[in-house]
Amino acid sequence: MKDIFEDRQSNRVFIKKEIPKQYLLEIINAASKAPSPKNRQPWRFYILRDDDKSDFTELFRINRSRKPTLSQRKLNEFNSEESTYKIMKDADTLILVFNIFPSEKIFKSKDSLFDIANIQSIGASIENMLLKATELDIGSLWICDIFSCYDLINEKYFKEGQLIAAVALGYTSDIKLQKNRKSLYETILNIQEL
Repeated sequence: MKDIFEDRQSNRVFIKKEIPKQYLLEIINAASKAPSPKNRQPWRFYILRDDDKSDFTELFRINRSRKPTLSQRKLNEFNSEESTYKIMKDADTLILVFNIFPSEKIFKSKDSLFDIANIQSIGASIENMLLKATELDIGSLWICDIFSCYDLINEKYFKEGQLIAAVALGYTSDIKLQKNRKSLYETILNIQEL
């Protein structure tokens, strides 16, 4: 069995090849197996393919950075939104990931701890998606710089929820990128105590 943790990488170049529907369902099923607080399963997924994906990427292209936040301005120093647009355009499938329990909509006021717990579990569901895609030899990219169009995306695709991220999926060339990862000694705060 291959080591999907070692093989998983962020793919930014996709080739033109359709992902079978059954594989997409397996990827979503893996996402739904993630742990969640009180088993709330706060994630919802909107799958975009073909014309729906083209409509989405065009909406993103036209509306990105109309009123950029500080983080968007920083990202765009690296031309991030332009490269994200190309990645999304070239991917076979995009999956929009939503939180169905944003505290402001549930409680009519902000509850940061409630939101953090839900978003953590949604992050776990996204990671499950990426790992399952890797197992199926499908490339993936976890995308967060879609927030310049946050209101438009939420309104069009799931206004009851909160947009968390998008995931691009597609087949890639066989080129494996060298991962630059920090050592365990750099990531464990109390390594001396072990």
